[in-house]
Amino acid sequence: MVFYFATPSGPEFDVFFIGGTTGWKLGPATARLAAQARALGKPVHMGRVSSLKRIRYAAHIGCASADGTFLRFGADIRLPELLGWGRDLRERRPLFAYDDMQPEGSR
Repeated sequence: MVFYFATPSGPEFDVFFIGGTTGWKLGPATARLAAQARALGKPVHMGRVSSLKRIRYAAHIGCASADGTFLRFGADIRLPELLGWGRDLRERRPLFAYDDMQPEGSR
């Protein structure tokens, strides 16, 4: 089940999917909804993540997975760069802990 532009309210969904416009995906409301979904034990997925900056943001708000088209054009050249993103995410400490982004009253 895909959950669009609404507050996650319970176990009626399996994954909180973040899609839509860039402004919506990167906005504070989406970060709060992602925190609520995680508080319910639901994984969070972000679509259209095709840059290191965007994948860092997705990780920052607690996304368990992401997708994008980065490898679509020149996978043989871009794969090492994409693998570097994974190393970057593992080695770089986040600015904030995911728990710091939990909605008030849910910690």
